[in-house]
Amino acid sequence: MAKSTEPDTKLSVLILSPHPSVPGGVSFFVETLKAHFRHCRATSVWVGQPAEKNETLVSKLVRLVFLPVRVAWLVHRKKFDVVHINPSLDLKAVVRDGLVLVALRLIGYSRVLVYVHGWRKDTAENLRKPIFHAVFLWLMGGVARVTVLAPEFKDALVSLGVEPQKIIFTTTLFDGDALKCADDEAKPQRRSILFLSRFEIEKGIYELLEAFARLATDYPDCDLVFAGGGEEKSGLEKKVEALGLSQRVLFPGYVTGQDKARVLNQCALFALPTRYGEGMPVAILEALGAGKALLTTGVGGISAIVREPENGIVLEQVSVDAIEKALRQLLDNPDLCSQIGQRNKAYAYGQFEAAVVTEKMETMYQDIAGRELTAVPD
Repeated sequence: MAKSTEPDTKLSVLILSPHPSVPGGVSFFVETLKAHFRHCRATSVWVGQPAEKNETLVSKLVRLVFLPVRVAWLVHRKKFDVVHINPSLDLKAVVRDGLVLVALRLIGYSRVLVYVHGWRKDTAENLRKPIFHAVFLWLMGGVARVTVLAPEFKDALVSLGVEPQKIIFTTTLFDGDALKCADDEAKPQRRSILFLSRFEIEKGIYELLEAFARLATDYPDCDLVFAGGGEEKSGLEKKVEALGLSQRVLFPGYVTGQDKARVLNQCALFALPTRYGEGMPVAILEALGAGKALLTTGVGGISAIVREPENGIVLEQVSVDAIEKALRQLLDNPDLCSQIGQRNKAYAYGQFEAAVVTEKMETMYQDIAGRELTAVPD
């Protein structure tokens, strides 16, 4: 077959992200984004190793030094239209991605999108220290756009001296096609409350468990499902056993693909009573897309997309009493949950589905690159 002589009109984008095997919102976001590109051609650089590969301190330091050199060399050699970096505002990411930004600034490359996925207030406060602040502003002066997942994060960056016109509020995404695969499965015989995230104290896992323990007897047809994993898994399982709820609290593990679609589609409602300054949890978007009523909090990026009563119940505080009251309200009103769920599904597919968000991202790349997007046939 003869090689096509037509010019490649797609935008070329270099994307830095965790390896796809590493569970988490950032790797999911990047891989889903790439799968839905219509106008862009992506080249990936992994900022870490595959999930199963262990590293020594020496290998980590070597990779830390090699990463910015490799990115600068690739950009110089292949002339990418845009470089897309995906940090979280924690110490590790600030150092790693900061070195990449130094390398790009030194070679005079400024078509950079910094997509901030997470936020730690202590790290943000450290950036106010004179030396760190000066370096931070120098680095931000060399990027084209910074995207954030909550208006309060934009306010914080502006207060640090970042130019407001560079900062754009955006959203993460969910894969609607992946959710649809379980739509035809039989309705479960029992109701379930689904928690789908990492098992961390700040996610409100113990308060959620205690609240369920209080109402378990009153709702014998209802179970609590903790899907995921994390540092508190052992402690959570011990607490379940101590409460005598081993048959009512289920641990399906870290779910993906058909298994994730199944637990989302079959749950009666979704609960994430987090205190952590979330960016915009993918699980929240997936629960909206699956047509479920939410029980959550208004922290971080969640506050920008979830409203009470439109999307469910937004807790003012994470306490056992507040969660128990909210769970009872939702469990006692299945028709209300159904109405909220239908509204949530339409809302999610209109605002956060992968194809919708990818189109917005490609338009942002176009703006950064100063190039027109060319329509690509489906």
